[in-house]
Amino acid sequence: MEDETVASDEDIKNPLVNQKSDNNTTWFTSGRILLLLILAALVIRIAASLARPMIMLDEVSYARLAQNLANGLGLLDVTGHTSTYFSPLYPLIIAALGLVAGDYVFAGYAVSVLFGSLMLIPVYLLGREMAGVRVGLLAAALLTVLPLAVDLGSTLYSESVYVFFLLMAIFFAWNLLNQQRFRCGVFTGVSLGFAYLANPGAVFYVIAIVVLAIAVALRRHRWRRLAGSTAVFLFVFMVIAAPYMLFLHHELGRWTYSGKYVDSNVSTSSKNLRLESPEWERDLLSLTDDNHEVIQNTLGSSTDLSAFLLKQPKMAARVFVQQAFYLYSKALPDVLPLWLLPLLGLGLFSRGWNRRRAVRVGYLALMMVPLVLILFMYATPRFFIPFVAIALIWVAEGWQRLQEWGGETVALCFGEANAEKWRRAIFISLAIAVLMPLLIFSAVTVAKRGYHPGLREAGEWLEGYAGKDTRIMNRESSSAFYSGGIPVFLPYAEYDRVNEYAHYQNVDYMVITRQGLVDNRPELAKRLLDAGGGHFEWKLVHTVRPGTPEETLIYEFEK
Repeated sequence: MEDETVASDEDIKNPLVNQKSDNNTTWFTSGRILLLLILAALVIRIAASLARPMIMLDEVSYARLAQNLANGLGLLDVTGHTSTYFSPLYPLIIAALGLVAGDYVFAGYAVSVLFGSLMLIPVYLLGREMAGVRVGLLAAALLTVLPLAVDLGSTLYSESVYVFFLLMAIFFAWNLLNQQRFRCGVFTGVSLGFAYLANPGAVFYVIAIVVLAIAVALRRHRWRRLAGSTAVFLFVFMVIAAPYMLFLHHELGRWTYSGKYVDSNVSTSSKNLRLESPEWERDLLSLTDDNHEVIQNTLGSSTDLSAFLLKQPKMAARVFVQQAFYLYSKALPDVLPLWLLPLLGLGLFSRGWNRRRAVRVGYLALMMVPLVLILFMYATPRFFIPFVAIALIWVAEGWQRLQEWGGETVALCFGEANAEKWRRAIFISLAIAVLMPLLIFSAVTVAKRGYHPGLREAGEWLEGYAGKDTRIMNRESSSAFYSGGIPVFLPYAEYDRVNEYAHYQNVDYMVITRQGLVDNRPELAKRLLDAGGGHFEWKLVHTVRPGTPEETLIYEFEK
């Protein structure tokens, strides 16, 4: 990363960049400020990760995938089966670090924290390219404390790795289209190839870049050079992506770019259910007629969203409206804090657009088109992080414009000679007003994430009591992970049907919080919590955190 001082007229007025000392040397270059922001992001994300008492849900899958990769077992998930649902890059990086650290949960946190902090680099580079150094630095500062970025950068989710490589690809693709150099094609191909290995949705950007390259070539009549650099990009991308595509073909028996099944998300969205809600569990975790499997595991194996859009356009339209309304009415504050929206509008529309400006806004807007596809599936906040990172560039422009307005106003009121000290005060005041609420909201977001530490303690107790490789029935797989066992879905069904399912699945133990049993498995709770017995197949062998809201029950299945 090249250190560069600020040379534009706007940046000269910036109190943060390009201050001069008595010997006329620059105190802070943009590169040093970016480094300070990255260090601040590291500190914030490390603090957030230390507040996590355990891993759960998909985090468990990534940790177990990494562990199995390091042990030479391949992409085996927590159930012991080969996984195509989870992309390989994130667990591969965790596995490499875990071999050194000896702890795959710690390694997962370290990878997320590191890439969550390094995300500032492509955001800065894109902001600098689109609107100047100062906007790049302000966008990076916003990402440092953005609640969604802090949350995902301190958990075992792949978004930090994916977004880092995706944004680097978007930056290099911009240079590919403008400079038409082979090295830009190489860098774009490498970045987008790694992004694809972290999330197959990156395939859209291959299509977008090729379409843009054709459009640029038609306009500028420079076919040969642009065609060559684009071909290099496609070649490098395929070299990186092809082995995983071959793996998917081998496992699924068909050519596809993704192993992520969309059926469950589509079913959830079409019924307007929310993940983990009692309604969702009653619908998707109920049992099949033969009591051998939960409904969610029988929904199909489609990995192609376009097939759903083409075959069921009316349902797709209804899902889109439902998810868009949910995003607007409930999820938006978790995606982008609402007080940033005026700055975003100010950044986009406070000035007229010339052709140069329109091209830059259009390019970033095109890179955000996949946002629309999410609304045809499920509007989970973490899916929006790539687009929020791009939108922060426009928010940063609004921040800059507001600061300029303040500087112009004090100059008119107090005169140019007295305006400099006021500009510094305005800059500091705005920085506090914009960043401090984000930092506080980040702390609240981390604190409000629902954990059940009793499930971890139950798993650790079971490891000592029953050993590894036991089959543990639970609403989610954290207890099985911490015991070294194999998770089995706890279905939503009557007592006798659950018993038949447990026999078929060869279950050894069941772990569930008392509150979760009462709230989410009422039919089961009637028998298991009956003080007079009536549940002879299930023997209560241990209670974790008795008498507390985290009370967790461990039952042994009498086969």
